[in-house]
Amino acid sequence: MLCNEFDPDRKALIDPQEQFRPIAGFPEICVMAFSAHIVEKCLERYGGEQIADVPFCTGRVPIYRVVIDGTEVALSMPHVGGPAASAFIEEVWPRGGKYFVFFGAAGVLDRNIPLNSFILPTAAVRDEGLSYHYLPPAEEVALDAACVAACREALESLGLPYTQGKTWTTDAFYRETRGKMERRKAQGCVSVEMECAALAAVAQFRGLRFAQFFYTTDNLDGPVWDSGVLHQKGASVTVVHCRRRGNRPQAAGAVTTRGGVYHGKNRHLLRPHCGHFPPGKHVCGGRFEAGPGAGRGGCGGLCQQHLGPGGRVRPGNRHGGYGDFRHPRLFPL
Repeated sequence: MLCNEFDPDRKALIDPQEQFRPIAGFPEICVMAFSAHIVEKCLERYGGEQIADVPFCTGRVPIYRVVIDGTEVALSMPHVGGPAASAFIEEVWPRGGKYFVFFGAAGVLDRNIPLNSFILPTAAVRDEGLSYHYLPPAEEVALDAACVAACREALESLGLPYTQGKTWTTDAFYRETRGKMERRKAQGCVSVEMECAALAAVAQFRGLRFAQFFYTTDNLDGPVWDSGVLHQKGASVTVVHCRRRGNRPQAAGAVTTRGGVYHGKNRHLLRPHCGHFPPGKHVCGGRFEAGPGAGRGGCGGLCQQHLGPGGRVRPGNRHGGYGDFRHPRLFPL
C-alpha cells in the first residue's frame, strides 16, 4: 500500500526552505481563517499591511501583518482541503512563522451537539492522504496537548460553548457514508472536516506549534443529512450568534454570509450594496444587489471608498451593515 510508504528523509526534492526565504519582522504567530468575511473584518477593525503571499496556480493569497492588542500576527485565508491548507504552513514557516492557529467549519457526528457551537479537536482520524507523507502510518494523529489546553482556556474565558473530542478528517466530502460515519463515531469522533489531520501532521514533522478549532455547520447524525448552514461554510463565524430551531434560522437572528445576510423566517438572501458604489460594481468582482431589507446591508469595507492606496484596508473603518450579525465576543467590531 502506498500509504505505508512513509519516507523519513527530511530533504525533499522541492524544499520549502529553498523556495521561501526568511522575511525580517515576519510575525511568529500565524492565524489562518477559512473565511473571507473574518479576514476582512479583522483588517477593517485593526488595519494591516500585506507582507507576503502564498502562490497558487489559481492566484496568490495575501498574508497580512496585523497588530491585535499589541501582538503582531500574520493573517491569511487558507484554501480548503488538506493539501492546499497545508501549503499555508509549508510556505509560511520558512519566512518566520512558528505558531499556527487554524479556524474553520465542521459537520457534527452527534445530533446532541448544537449547530453554531464550537468543536475543540484533541486528535484527528487520518482518513486522508497528505498526513502519510509526514508521519508513519497510523489511524490517528494527536494534537499538541498544550495548544489544545490554550484553546480550551480561551473558549472558556469568552464563555463560548464547545465540545471536545476527536475529529474525522476526510478528503471525500461526497463519500461520507452512513457506515463510515458510524465507525468514526465508534472511534470517538464528534466532527468531520477536511484539514485537521493533514495540518497536525505537517506541524509535527516540522516541529511547529499547531492548534485548530471549528464551528459546527451541519449534522450527519440523523435519518437524513441536515445541511444546516453548510451552504455558507467558511463564510462567517457569526452564525454562532444566530438562534436556531431545527435547521431553520429564526427571524430574531440572521446568518451572515460572504455575499449577504440570510434572514431566517422568509429564507431570503439580502445582498448588501453600498452608497459609495453602485450595485454590481464592487471591487471584489461580485454582484451585490439590493434585496428585501437591504438597508441593513453594507459593503463591508470592500468598496474603493474604504480602501487606502494600493488596495490596503484603512484602519478604523466601521462602514457596513453587518453590525447586528457579528459575534460580539469573538469579533467586537
